[in-house]
Amino acid sequence: MLRKHLLYLTSDHLFAYLWQAGSLTPGPVFGADAAGLRAFALWLADGDTAPACLLADLVEEEFQRQLMPHVGGHAGRQMRRRRLHQLYRDTPYRHASVQGRASGGRRDDRVLFCALTSPAIVNPWVAAIERQGVPLEGIYSASLLSGALIRKLALAQPHLLLVTQQAGGLRESYFEAGQLKFSRLLQTAGHDGMAAGIAGETERTRQFLASIRLLERGDLLHTVILAPAAELDALRPL
Repeated sequence: MLRKHLLYLTSDHLFAYLWQAGSLTPGPVFGADAAGLRAFALWLADGDTAPACLLADLVEEEFQRQLMPHVGGHAGRQMRRRRLHQLYRDTPYRHASVQGRASGGRRDDRVLFCALTSPAIVNPWVAAIERQGVPLEGIYSASLLSGALIRKLALAQPHLLLVTQQAGGLRESYFEAGQLKFSRLLQTAGHDGMAAGIAGETERTRQFLASIRLLERGDLLHTVILAPAAELDALRPL
């Protein structure tokens, strides 16, 4: 694998990693302010021109699930692009994915639309990368990548809530039959407080999923928590 830079973006910081031979080597951390952006630009200017991947892990992310007519090929992609623009016209960081088809009626496509809704957080970092001529391979969402994680862990429960502690906070992602339907990031004080609030937040998420009819009466929500080894003893009573 060619060397790349993985740039992990939260609301407060950008963490730089060297990604090579399947492993990550931590690099500098930059604050999300004018001084941090200047330091980031200097770091890019002094480094190599290895391509970069920007991974955004932000609170400001929105998901909408809609049914759309089943249209394949270029026409279908164009239809979803138009709908994306209607839903999220104020941000370029948006995505649509078809998640199968409805079982009744016209058997419309089930489509998940999502977007990073505060482009002002992302734009300065992208601009700095482009000014330095560093190839930007893509801008990725941590929530969308979590689908690859549950497949890697062979988690196949019909209703799954994946809870992870990350630099950006506590993330809860709900999957139905292996498809991401909803994700939210809760900013927390840090790893030390993970166990204290996780039970309450998980229950609030369960109630929210029921209120928007993603969980029906009698559905069992399996919760999987990925945590550092130091947290395991505190989490076991949950």
